[in-house]
Amino acid sequence: MNVLLAQAALAYINEGVVGFDLAGDEAGFPPQLHAEAFAVARRGGLGLTVHAGEAAGAENVTYAVQALGATRIGHGVRSIESESTVAMLEARRVLLEICPTSNVHTGAVAAIARHPVRRLYDRGVPISIGDDDPVTSRTSVSNELTLLKDLFGFTEEELAEIQRTTLDASFLRETEVRARLGDKLAPGRGLGGAGQPVR
Repeated sequence: MNVLLAQAALAYINEGVVGFDLAGDEAGFPPQLHAEAFAVARRGGLGLTVHAGEAAGAENVTYAVQALGATRIGHGVRSIESESTVAMLEARRVLLEICPTSNVHTGAVAAIARHPVRRLYDRGVPISIGDDDPVTSRTSVSNELTLLKDLFGFTEEELAEIQRTTLDASFLRETEVRARLGDKLAPGRGLGGAGQPVR
């Protein structure tokens, strides 16, 4: 079925479809089950992101990157359990899409104070900050950025850098739009539009 979804996504690649994502219960339905679908999407030129390293461990993150070709990982916080996985993410510049509040709610992290976001960032792993499911987690991008500042000591420049990294890792094809967003997030402009997520 997911192969058909990948083929359907490719049919609309010139009408705004830019990426292919795998989300859901990675523990019960690991990414290995979807290798063929990702091969189809990858060959067709879609950006690839995989939810991994949340309900299951760092090995799923490694598989998603090395076997499926993901350049973005949904959550990925359990990557911190494996030095080799963290090193791979840093070396390949694979972005982790992180929502600390959601990670606590899902049990991926035991408590907010123990969230590895600061350690991952300090190791050079690219990260973006999102709101995951704002209805369930009752949060927003602005709330999550404020959490990083107040609890984990991120500076405004670091938060702006995270937003620039997010833009760099986006699947956005429109160069003019990318350039305008880049101008808003240019160094020295503070957070600018940093409260708004980039898809």
